[in-house]
Amino acid sequence: MRLFYACMGSALEIFHNLNRCLGDHLTVEAASYSLSDRRYSLAYLARHAPLTAGSEVIRVWELVERGRRRRPGPQELADWEARLGIPSLWPALVADRRTYNGRLTKVRQDYAPYLSLAEMQGVVVEGLETTWAAFERLRPDAVIGFAPSFFELMLIFWVARAQGIPYLYLRSTKIGNYVKLGSDPLERRDPYTEARYRQYLARLEPDDEAVGKARAYIAAARQQRVTYEGGLVRRKRPGLPAAAARFGLYALPMLAKDLLHAARRTPFDMHHYPAFAVLRENTLGQAARIARGRRAMRSRLRTIESLEAARQPYVFYPLHTEPEIATSVFARFHLNQIEVARNLAQSLPLGSLLAVKEHPRSWGLRPPGYYRKMAEIPNLVFIDPDKSTARVIQGAQAVAVLSGFVGFEAALAGVPVIVLGNTFTSLLPESMVRRVPAWEDLPGALRDLTTNYAWDEHALTALVAALMADAVPVNLWGDLLGKAGREHGTGAEAAESDVEEQYRRLAAYVARRLQDPELMQYQVKP
Repeated sequence: MRLFYACMGSALEIFHNLNRCLGDHLTVEAASYSLSDRRYSLAYLARHAPLTAGSEVIRVWELVERGRRRRPGPQELADWEARLGIPSLWPALVADRRTYNGRLTKVRQDYAPYLSLAEMQGVVVEGLETTWAAFERLRPDAVIGFAPSFFELMLIFWVARAQGIPYLYLRSTKIGNYVKLGSDPLERRDPYTEARYRQYLARLEPDDEAVGKARAYIAAARQQRVTYEGGLVRRKRPGLPAAAARFGLYALPMLAKDLLHAARRTPFDMHHYPAFAVLRENTLGQAARIARGRRAMRSRLRTIESLEAARQPYVFYPLHTEPEIATSVFARFHLNQIEVARNLAQSLPLGSLLAVKEHPRSWGLRPPGYYRKMAEIPNLVFIDPDKSTARVIQGAQAVAVLSGFVGFEAALAGVPVIVLGNTFTSLLPESMVRRVPAWEDLPGALRDLTTNYAWDEHALTALVAALMADAVPVNLWGDLLGKAGREHGTGAEAAESDVEEQYRRLAAYVARRLQDPELMQYQVKP
């Protein structure tokens, strides 16, 4: 079997180890890779090259440099869209904060694109030509990718499907520590999980292992705060004095690091960020934005206790972090969340409020003006970002989400859910979860859902069982990617297993999917 791995950053280590362990289950004739993050990839290649015998490597940073000098015309871009069978190439660019957002977008809200439109167009065409030619030359039997937060990963998906090559991407289910292979990085649908879900809807066999685990998970989720593997562990944020002390301690080393980088004249790298600016924004900038953000919210800040005491009905909208695939990939038509909140607020019954709570990861990244604009919406109130989301969900008439995990938390808690983007929660019956693709349909859908809400334990169990049956428990973010400060997740299974055991478990799962005779049946269109 010939495989191609679409890597981003440290996902290279995951796929390299996965490919090694796959040899215990099937014969891998050749394995090639697409690599991003110049500095990380070159360091890894220096230790492990060649990755596999006869492997070919696409170095995306070189592709980017060539593409920035290209100037494709409108017809060339239209020809590629036609060849791929897609209406627009924009989803690849919007998905990638390194092309569509500013250089400091990870540490503060920064919407101004770092690349020009001409550079974006050139990079996309260079990526498509490189990938198309590579796939014609390598003829992989399957492509395995990762979360599509880099433009090349989306291009690889489109090219694979246009050439009839099965595409699978590794993602978290957000159920405990289960990860699975999906076939649609846009999360529009997952035919494999849908088939399992229909099977379980027809009958929940009492001796089915996944059904038993699903019931245990749902029971545990009702008794405690629901978490998933990879979620951030809650930590108290440092105040301005602590932030100032950290800035003073590291300012000179970070400035020296930037000067050394400039002196070396290293090639352009979309994954390189100015160290001094990142430190400044992560310390003084973040602390100042939190303090000013609280002042901007003050006049509209409410507690759940005060809303309950006044018997004030509200719909809860949790702000989504930006930039993140939850918005830029799964809900890219709702990137302006101020207008999302405005449209939600205007769709409520006149006696209801829209309660908005900042995402923990974005608290300190958005400027205070963001909250001031939201405070202009007459029926909008803020919930303290440091308070428990679970408590807000429980008191809500309904919860509205773009995608993300909070919608599933609400479904578990028996609260009606409105979904505006793409998420697996939409598989649940419309009596529990309602996906609303058009704003004009929202007021009626919300009223119908809250009036005719009907809890369906059978369907919820079937969905969780379907996700578990088509997944494998590994600590993808905490152990395999080595991200610090991450949750194991409610109902995590074998969370204490050593890394090598987790790779063996993951390889056995991937091999089963690759050898499934119906693999192509579960592929989605580009």
